[in-house]
Amino acid sequence: MANGTTFDFNVVGLDQFGFPTTTVLTAAWTTVPPLGGGMIIGSIDNAGIYTANGQGSARILATSGGLTANADITITNGKPTVAIAASATPNPVTANVTTLSVLGADDLGEPLLTYTWSTVGSVPAPVTFSPSVNNGTNVGKNITAIFTKFGTYTLRVTISDASKASNASETSDVTVTVVQTPTGTALRINPASTSVVVNASQSFAAFSVDQFGDVIIGSPRTVTWSTDRGSITAAGVFTAPADVGTGTAKITAVDGADRDTATVTIALSFGTVPDGNVGGAGSGHGCGMGAASAFLGLILMLTWRRRRLGE
Repeated sequence: MANGTTFDFNVVGLDQFGFPTTTVLTAAWTTVPPLGGGMIIGSIDNAGIYTANGQGSARILATSGGLTANADITITNGKPTVAIAASATPNPVTANVTTLSVLGADDLGEPLLTYTWSTVGSVPAPVTFSPSVNNGTNVGKNITAIFTKFGTYTLRVTISDASKASNASETSDVTVTVVQTPTGTALRINPASTSVVVNASQSFAAFSVDQFGDVIIGSPRTVTWSTDRGSITAAGVFTAPADVGTGTAKITAVDGADRDTATVTIALSFGTVPDGNVGGAGSGHGCGMGAASAFLGLILMLTWRRRRLGE
């Protein structure tokens, strides 16, 4: 039997053939040193209920009407139990940390228990248990969980006793909800960078940022938009300038003291070289292919007219 558990004994008489009778006898119960000597382990009450309080061997002695009988038992290591289930404070979590607590009990004494925390199943992101040196020790019954992403987490503590036997552990789970909480001074433009061709449009939106620096897509902010090139509407729709040329535009969103910027790369067309050397007129770097073709055509026309006049 396991240490810390109980067992109910009774005494029956034997008939002339050595078979047990159906009559349960009244007996006086005592615990005595085990066969071969040693300490008395455990105790037994008048009803024959024995309680183990240690590990090793024990002997039970029953006396009834001048007759005696004994029983020998072996007491093994008892499995730890959960005295106080795992909990998290606070829960839900609106920041990025919570304090985990649990308490076990064991036949060898609680100070000999170890507490090891881990995540269970699929979680939004890895969890750090801090201080890490405490995880897997007795002081790990109180530890801090650090999160890096919002979502729902199942955290499990494994309580083990000093024997470290495979059957000498117990677990307790706690479900922790990390709420995506907007920070008061963070703003992000989406997209943060993009490319458009001249005279084309691109929509932008501004969002709050949570405690982990992630954009909260479901919470668009009302902001004042501006750009240093092209135009942008109050709804965040940017239009690249229609004049021929390339470059970048800076988009700015402002909401009180919060601000963020995004970058737009403006191109003649997707796949063109930004300096304008391919297709169309040049942009300060010599004639483009179109201008060169027109110039060559003019020379040919003038040459033909001269020949006609000289005929």
